[in-house]
Amino acid sequence: MEKLSQVKKEYERWVLSNGESVARIEGFLRMVLFFLPRLNNAEEKTEAAYSAISLLSLYHDTIFLKEKRKKQLREKPADPLPPAWWTDRLSVMLTGISYVQLFTEMIAYRGSNKKSNTNRNTVVFFVELLKAIIKLVLLYKAKGSILVHQTVPPRNTLIDTFILKIILSFDRV
Repeated sequence: MEKLSQVKKEYERWVLSNGESVARIEGFLRMVLFFLPRLNNAEEKTEAAYSAISLLSLYHDTIFLKEKRKKQLREKPADPLPPAWWTDRLSVMLTGISYVQLFTEMIAYRGSNKKSNTNRNTVVFFVELLKAIIKLVLLYKAKGSILVHQTVPPRNTLIDTFILKIILSFDRV
């Protein structure tokens, strides 16, 4: 178990030091999914792979978010911190549920009776109910105010900043 946590820490360090490469690899994997052959049940397999890549990307985003929170604590400990840990966790859960929602609905539809979609409708109902409960808890914990900030900062800004620097360097020539 100790070795597993050590591997996890090393992986997180690698992700933090190679943010742009991680984003490019994730984008490449998503692009590869579009070129997979369309065999029988390929839609479910493709959606499962897409969901897995999205969840991995969400995990990477949480790694960046933790590091951002640590930097904020080190730099400005007197300033009020951004929303509490429960906001981040619930928002990440909500995002993760939305990433796997279509895949679970596809599996439920495949397993349901063709005449009555009771399994599919039940799965859709419970997934939507879970999302609604999480949203209500977020609203309650925020004391009725709407949470308008984005919990997980988009990593595309890293790449966009890099491209912007390249473009600005060409303007100087």
